[in-house]
Parts: sequence; C-alpha cells; structure tokens
Amino acid sequence: MRKIVVTVPVFHLPECEQARQMLKDAGIEYVYCPVGEDNVEQFDACIGEVEAAIVASEPWDDAKLARAKNLKIVSRFGTGYDAVDLEAARKRGIDVTNTRVKEIIDGVAELAMGFIICALRDIPRLCAEAKHRNWMASKGTILEGKTVGLLGFGGIARSLAKRLKGFDVNILAYDMYPNAEAAEALGVTLTDMDTVLSQSDIVSLHVPSNAQTRHIMNREAFAKMKPTATFINTARGALVDEQALYEALRDGVIARAAIDVFEEEPTSPYNPLFTLDNFICTPHVAGNCGEAMSTNAVAAVQNVIDRFEGRELKTLVNP
Repeated sequence: MRKIVVTVPVFHLPECEQARQMLKDAGIEYVYCPVGEDNVEQFDACIGEVEAAIVASEPWDDAKLARAKNLKIVSRFGTGYDAVDLEAARKRGIDVTNTRVKEIIDGVAELAMGFIICALRDIPRLCAEAKHRNWMASKGTILEGKTVGLLGFGGIARSLAKRLKGFDVNILAYDMYPNAEAAEALGVTLTDMDTVLSQSDIVSLHVPSNAQTRHIMNREAFAKMKPTATFINTARGALVDEQALYEALRDGVIARAAIDVFEEEPTSPYNPLFTLDNFICTPHVAGNCGEAMSTNAVAAVQNVIDRFEGRELKTLVNP
C-alpha cells in the first residue's frame, strides 16, 4: 500500500470524507500530521517514507524536501504555492500542484467584497462599541460611484470584479499579463500600477507571491494612494511591508485597511497594526468556506492519484 502524509488541519472533518474515501479506494494509506511544534518528531518520522504530501501553507524548503527521499508530489490544498521551493522540488523530480476550485476563488473574492463594505462602514468597530453599550455615531462611506483598483487580474480578482458590478463602481486593474477579453466582458479598464494606486478609492491586492512581488506594497506604493483610500489584501502577507502599512494607517497616508494575511502567521499578538482603529483583519481564512472544503480536498487527492497512475497533472505549477 502506498503511503502519503496530509498536513491539512481540516482534512479529518466530515466535509473531506469523499476525499478520504478516494484515497482508500485507490489503495493509499495516509498519515494525518498537521505541522506544529507539538508533533515535530511524528512529522520527521513519517516524511522519509511517504510518496506524496497533501499540504497546507507551511514551508516546504529544500531541506525538508531532501528528507522526503521517496516523495513524488507535493499537492497543495489551495491555490497559493509560494511556501514550496519550486526549483528545489523540480531538481529532485518532485511535482508540485495546487487546487483551483471555483468555491475557493469565489470565497476569497467574497471576503474581499465583505472587507470593502466593513471597512467603508466601520462595521467591526461599531459592533464592538455597541456590545460595550457605547451607542456611538459614525460617518460611513458608500461604495457606489467609487473607483476600485485591482492589483492583479487573475481568477480571484475577476470574481471580485463580477461582484462589484452591481454597486455601480468604476473598476481599474493592473496585471503583468493582462486579459483584455476578460476585462472587456467585466467592464474593467486595464491600466498601469501607478494609475491604479493613485486613482482608486479602494485598492485590492491579488498578485502571486514570489521574489519579484515581495513588498510590492511598500512606503512608496502607499504614498501614491489617496489619503481617503482603503487597502484590501486577501492574497499573501509577503506582498505587503507591514511596517509601511502601519505607518501609512497611523499617519493618515491612507484611510483604512483590511487584510486576511500577514507576513508571519500566526502573527504576534503585539503586532502594532492591532492598535489601530482603522485596521481590520481575519486570520487567513478567505478560502475556508464549507462549500470549498470538500471540492478542494477532492482536487488535492485527485492530483496525488493522477501522479501515482501516470496521468497528466492539470494544475502542475513546476513543469
């Protein structure tokens, strides 16, 4: 029987039953081992034996891949794969795949949409104050008539643009490889990054995380934004210089921000961003929708089965 490791914390939940049954039917045994300080020895003990790993967002660097001597595939449970050293995997003959299920794409887009409304209307702070019997007044901002800028115009950004259409907004987008056909269909104007930053009332970040995009949102980028602007990040924490974001919010360079991802996760409870009233966040849960969990697990398992049975890997990211 072939043996694999699963590090995804939700894989034992009922929503992933179909995926677990797929492994059983394919004659594949799995070791459930979420990565954490309390099970390092267990993880180290199994990694040298397994032929595949279905992984969450933990790092898979060259040293870890070197210990996995029988590994044939790293199947990412999700869309982002920046935590996997793709070149090291390629050199070792290890395939790396991700899952691009519609439910995750839409889930992230819907959280970004929710962030926009929550930030413009100051909903989290007003809720907290009301629960403490402080019936405070607040002047919110409506979305209609605003300009929304999308940095990146891939699947998630396009899903967000679709949801924004009903709010009668102007949408700008920047992408290194622009899809003019999709932009025209969604009524989106493709432009350069500086224009998106300087003309948008809301800037939502949707670029992949890599060496070229690290800290793409830095002091210079925030300085180009309107002082009334809102910044949204549901992509990756490494894309944003958190100190620069903190200073921009503290000093009124931008008005507010909402993020789902941090440079270090879990982030420190002493993160200075937490001291700001114009900052809201969630703990990297944008794709964690019940509807997405099952299809995501099935897709991740299917990638493993396809690799073992010699079929084409449709979401291979390190060809």
